[in-house]
Amino acid sequence: MSILKVDTINEKTTGNGVHISGHVVQVQALSRVSTAKHHFSSTSTVILNDGVGSFEQTITPNFSNSKVVGYINLSGIAVTSSGNSIGFMLYRNGSFIQTIDNHFGYNADEDSDRHHLSYQFIDEPNSTSAVTYSIYIKPHTTGTVVIFDTHVSTPSNATNNLILQEIAQ
Repeated sequence: MSILKVDTINEKTTGNGVHISGHVVQVQALSRVSTAKHHFSSTSTVILNDGVGSFEQTITPNFSNSKVVGYINLSGIAVTSSGNSIGFMLYRNGSFIQTIDNHFGYNADEDSDRHHLSYQFIDEPNSTSAVTYSIYIKPHTTGTVVIFDTHVSTPSNATNNLILQEIAQ
């Protein structure tokens, strides 16, 4: 058995370099302060929009066997009608890949609580092409659902995030 002890390993970015599994290769982040409430009153599945644009982020993996770890933080979520809740879904390149929550913020008394959603996921896109992760929502009933509520101040000081990390394998 051999033991190799080093102080530093510099990974090459081109050609034949050292491949170290388990380390973060890159980070891509969408981080924005809420600029507008997003009201939903139908039961259609739609991409989440924060007033600036769609809530999605793209990452181009360097290795086809990399994993992508994602972190989602959304604030100001409210349901304002009795018996309503929200489904949150994660899509990759426009196709559904997993449910984040299928009954978030259930409200039985029309009290309109504000909620914060924090979620993590791991995906294996098996690609070195650009991969876009998007957050979609679907209200359970036709009552009003509010995302990015600026109830306390306008604009809200809450920052919403979709952070993606490529992890080498």
